[in-house]
Amino acid sequence: MTYFERGSADDATQQVPSGDFWSVFPQDYMRTLSEWYCSLGQCCDTGDCRITNNITGLARDLELRLHGQHLAQSVVLKAVQGFINNPDPNKPLTLSFHGWSGTGKNFVTRLVADNLYRDGVKSECVRLFIAPFHFPHAKLVDVYKVSVGCWH
Repeated sequence: MTYFERGSADDATQQVPSGDFWSVFPQDYMRTLSEWYCSLGQCCDTGDCRITNNITGLARDLELRLHGQHLAQSVVLKAVQGFINNPDPNKPLTLSFHGWSGTGKNFVTRLVADNLYRDGVKSECVRLFIAPFHFPHAKLVDVYKVSVGCWH
């Protein structure tokens, strides 16, 4: 794609792609259109509005809503903060919670997802696996290992 400069000498740093349908519109119009579109909640400063990274909210929720799991509070918060503070992670954040039924594993997962992603566990960025449901047969461990990477 070729780029050319458009506008006055003051606008010399502004580059618009040639051959692009939108390049025929004045920059002021494009800025106004962009601001309107973003006001509908479709844009954000980070470029990916699915991600909220509300670490303060997560800390508050873990403290106020999670009872009897003080170790999980600190470990989960530290793991999530470490991941968020890594500017170039080469792997997704993976948390594996273990324990008896009713100890809060799925609850903590939902707290983390709700504070990191706009759509919580329904976000396309989140994969929630519940072992007895998703991996019921111990004999199929090798199949599960391969299939997990393909789930979207």
